[in-house]
Amino acid sequence: MPEVGEKIDRLEFLMAQSQLMYQGLVVEMREFKRESRQETKEFKSEMKDFKSHTQSTIDNLSKEMKEFKDEMKEFKDEMKQDRIEMKQDRIEMKQDRIEMKQDRKEMNRKWGDLANKWGTIMEDMVIPNIKIIAEKYFNCNKEDCQRFAIRFEQVNSTDKKKKKEFDIIAVYSDKIIVNETKASPKQDYIDKFIKDIADFYDYFPEYQKWKVIPLFSSLYIPSETVKYLTRNKIYAMAMKEDTMDILNPEVLI
Repeated sequence: MPEVGEKIDRLEFLMAQSQLMYQGLVVEMREFKRESRQETKEFKSEMKDFKSHTQSTIDNLSKEMKEFKDEMKEFKDEMKQDRIEMKQDRIEMKQDRIEMKQDRKEMNRKWGDLANKWGTIMEDMVIPNIKIIAEKYFNCNKEDCQRFAIRFEQVNSTDKKKKKEFDIIAVYSDKIIVNETKASPKQDYIDKFIKDIADFYDYFPEYQKWKVIPLFSSLYIPSETVKYLTRNKIYAMAMKEDTMDILNPEVLI
């Protein structure tokens, strides 16, 4: 029975070999499980770290977003306040313009009142001197004054739409003193007076035979202005020492 013995020996060899293989496999499985558990543990740790990092990142982002929203809200509030202040500024500027306009009107009114008052003061200074000047320089007897008019308005004899005001007109037997009084001897005033004298007979045709004596009066008349008046045959009257007097008697013919 040698063949049976050989088969038994071979079978036992195979079983022993299988047993070794099984044991090796068990060892490998245990090693694999151990490694797997370690990898799983490491993976779980990494996942935990990842979750922790992610949560920290989310928290930081949330915090930053909240700060950003707060800043935006503050910015919007500031912009809203700025718009309110700008609107208020526009209202105040508009009110200031209205007040400035009113102030200018009031100032212009006061200047006008002052100018009118000054003009009245000048006339009060000039009026009592007209007859004195007429007698002193033009051989006019003050008792012979036929007409003495102040701020006299006269309509043009040929054009009824035209009207002029003459500050002072003193009519004597053969002469008429026509006076223009201004607080300031401006060139425009003088040129207008020259034109008024040139048109005088159009407004007073009844005095065609009378000699017109033009007299421009002011508190002070510069020398150059006096020369200009003299060239245009107009007498200049202003303060001289303590009274008003003719500054250019050389106009006398």
